Amino acid sequence: MSAMITNSLRLLNETLVPLEKANDHFPDERSRQTYERWMRFGCRGVILESTTIGFRRYLSIEGIARFLAGQAGGNPDNPTPSISRSPIGGRLSEQEIAEKSREYALP
Repeated sequence: MSAMITNSLRLLNETLVPLEKANDHFPDERSRQTYERWMRFGCRGVILESTTIGFRRYLSIEGIARFLAGQAGGNPDNPTPSISRSPIGGRLSEQEIAEKSREYALP
């Protein structure tokens, strides 16, 4: 399943870093594929924000800090885009199934 990488426009007002230089701003070295996975799907529910200018993808120093803060438990003063997933592996709970059944008039 392929998800698109979405552009985060708020990065345009922040200190931009080309994706190729991302390892300079993370504690550990990672591959480009890892960064792209984090931009598409997130890691532990937190998405790594990025934007495209021309044909190059950029991160921001502030966005990287938000991502790392989200990995460390979150920062309520600086919201980070996140993915909401069911705590039981993507399956709906019985209550959620009942709510969806009522919403769509299913038996």
